Amino acid sequence: MCVQVSDSAIVHLLLYANGELVDRFGNGIFPWFRFRSPAEAKLFQGDVEKWRPFLRPVADLDTLRQVWCQDSDANSIVSRTADLFGIQLELFQVGYSIFDEQVEIKYNDWISADALSVGAFDEFHLLVAPATEE
Repeated sequence: MCVQVSDSAIVHLLLYANGELVDRFGNGIFPWFRFRSPAEAKLFQGDVEKWRPFLRPVADLDTLRQVWCQDSDANSIVSRTADLFGIQLELFQVGYSIFDEQVEIKYNDWISADALSVGAFDEFHLLVAPATEE
């Protein structure tokens, strides 16, 4: 699963299996434009059935369909989708792809291309412990 966000305006959620794009949902086109036509919007409407295996047991497809409203703002789509998948928002927001003229670039490569030292940044890997009842 890949989460791509542009300036908190546009979000694309991409689902991959075996390195192949299986499905995608989005609320516009990068960097921050609404779809130009219904045909363009249809390409990003998402097939919620393909995302079923990733939903929390208490989540359902109807709720995911409601969250994936193409008129919604990116931040609410991201936060509500993370909740439905049972992924902490802080982890769901990490690792966004960076786009430069519609070409997908890994974040570290994008920084390197801008002559910034990748070594100047610390990389953290987080493991979130399950909540305990008190």
